[in-house]
Order: sequence, then structure tokens, then C-alpha cells
Amino acid sequence: MKLSIFLSAALLFLAASNVQAQTNRRLLCYWMPGIPASHINPWLCTHIAYSFLGLTAQGGLTFLWRSEAEVVSHLQSVVALKAQNPALQIIIAVGGYNVPLVPVWSAMAASAAARNSFANNLLAFVRQHNLNGVDIDWEFPNYDGTAPQDRDNFSILMETLRAVLPSEYSLSAAIGAGAWRTNLSYDIPRIFVPATWIGLMTYDLHGSWEPRTGLHTAMYRSSLDPTDQNVDASVQLVLSRGGTRDKLYMGLASYGIGFTLDNAALNGVGAPASGGPFMAYNQICQRLNANTLTRVWEPTQLCPYAFQGTLWVGYEDRESIIYKANYIVNQNLGGGLFWVLDDDDHSNVCGHGNFPIIWPASDIIVWGWRTRPSMQRNTTFV
Repeated sequence: MKLSIFLSAALLFLAASNVQAQTNRRLLCYWMPGIPASHINPWLCTHIAYSFLGLTAQGGLTFLWRSEAEVVSHLQSVVALKAQNPALQIIIAVGGYNVPLVPVWSAMAASAAARNSFANNLLAFVRQHNLNGVDIDWEFPNYDGTAPQDRDNFSILMETLRAVLPSEYSLSAAIGAGAWRTNLSYDIPRIFVPATWIGLMTYDLHGSWEPRTGLHTAMYRSSLDPTDQNVDASVQLVLSRGGTRDKLYMGLASYGIGFTLDNAALNGVGAPASGGPFMAYNQICQRLNANTLTRVWEPTQLCPYAFQGTLWVGYEDRESIIYKANYIVNQNLGGGLFWVLDDDDHSNVCGHGNFPIIWPASDIIVWGWRTRPSMQRNTTFV
């Protein structure tokens, strides 16, 4: 009886210790917001980034897709999560993949006056709305190779922002992955200095712009895909160029990129194909449950894909995310970032708990539960 009581007490102590044993790694989650903030568990991510504000060539801020009143309302609702988790950090992301903003970024970053105006406008914005930092999502400096001055100007912009923002505010940037983009856009060691962290967007590594199927979050190269368009090669490239491990956050995805197969009978990685749909994980899992997609695991690239007829989609699931989260830990990286909260199964429509993609990553990266990746989080915040 005494032994039973002792073992029960020990198990309770270990469980409590796990809950409290947060690591020094962080998990940034972008939020569009396509779901109410009240649906987000305040312990799921260490940082939430409202996405996105826009900008002007003179350094002003604009409201993308929503009115100012709507943006302010969303910010108030997500900041309110801090009442449950005071350590939660809410930041504002500027830009995103927005082709009309490409020349605007270039013009703003080329002007010292506009850079200073931009930095001071952001400082006023984060103070006004009780935010904790700024995330720069310029996609991308020297977008198509015709503006080489952007590479240096991006570094100068980051330095300007750091000089203006007090130290209590985080400053981060999301950067593109792969050798081609890195060479065009980034002075890696220079941008890491002013940044609190740099988020490496290790997704969209393959897509419908290519004539063959490919896993957009492939972990490693394979004989089916011998290119360097994979997560490991992208991370190692940044590190080899002078990026620091503790400031590097590796990108994770809660969505898939689809293709249209030229021939439904040829449905593996590298099959001839053309453009297809982007699919949120909450769409993919419903089709898997309904048997209208067939899942296949790619053992070398450590990712699943699914197909039905001529539809083919590469995506992330619990299994592949666990590999990536453990990679972040094993590589001693500073953390991970998720695009995007809205695309996970946030309402448990597929029966695997709320946020079944993001929770395993959080358990491993933030909470250090490396041996418990099968744990399901079912708490609903509504």
C-alpha cells in the first residue's frame, strides 16, 4: 500500500514537473486571424504574431484586408490571452507574401528618413496596443534579382529598427529558405546581430510553379528529389553563412501544397504535374477520414503526401512534425515558427484533439516532452 502511494505521488510529481519544465526554446505562431483568439490555447505558443500590417514607401503603416477598427479588435482579443498566460508574447508582423508591397519595401528601406519613420511608427503602434515586439516579413529583398541594393538596405533597416525599439521589445524577421533566395536577399551574419531571432521559412520549398510533384517541407534530399530544396539543407546553409543557432527559429507548416498530376497512375514524389491547390491541414485530415485521400509516407524525406485521382498534396502531420521538432532540439536551435494557427485542426473536426499539428511541436520544443509526442491536447478554449 505504501509503495503504491509512493509511486502515485512520484508520478504526480513528474507530471507536474513536466508541466512547469518549460525550456528556453520558443515557438512563434502566426495568426491571420481566421479563427477567434478565444479558440487559441494561451499555452500553445510562446509568441503569437498578428499577421499582417502593411506599409507605405514613406514609412507609414497601413491595415491590410481589414479596417483599423477590425485590426484593433483582433489585437485586443489576442492580448487578452495574457490574462491566462502572462508570459505569452504578442507581436505585430508587417508585410507577408504580398507582391504589390515588393517595390514599397524597396523604396522605404532605401531612404534613411523613411526607415526612421517606419521604426518610430512601429514603436508607437506596439506601445499603443500593448504588444511585445515586431516581426519583419519583407518577402523578399531583391525579389527577382533586379534590386541588389535591397540586400544591404534590409540589413540597415533591421539595424535602424533595433536602434529605435527599446530592448524590452523583440525584433525578428522571417526570411526565405534555400541557396538561391539567401544569395539574392540576405547578409546572414549582419541581420542576425540586431535580431532577437530570425525565422527561416522552411516551407514552400516545392510548389505548383514546378513541373513535378515535391514535398514542400521535405526534411532531407532523396533519390526522388536530389535538390537542396529541403529543410536540413536550408538550415545548414544559414548556419554555415554565420547564422547563430540560438537565434534561428525553423519554419513549420500546418498546410499542404497541392499539384495536379498529369497521369493519375504516376503519383509519387517527382511525378509529372502542374499547379494545384493550397490545402489547410483541417481540410486534408477531413478528406483522409473520409477516405477521399490516400496517405503515403516518404521515409527518406520524412513527410507524408496524399493523392486521389489527379489531386496530389504534400503536407505535415503529427509524425512528420515530431521529426522536425526533435531536429530543432537536436540542432540546438532557438525554436520554431508555425505558419499558421488558422490552418491546423483548431476545432477538433477530425477527432485528434485541437491543434494536433502544433501541440506535438510545442510539447517537444517548448516543454521538453521529447518522449511523449503521442500526447493529445483536447482542451477547447471557446
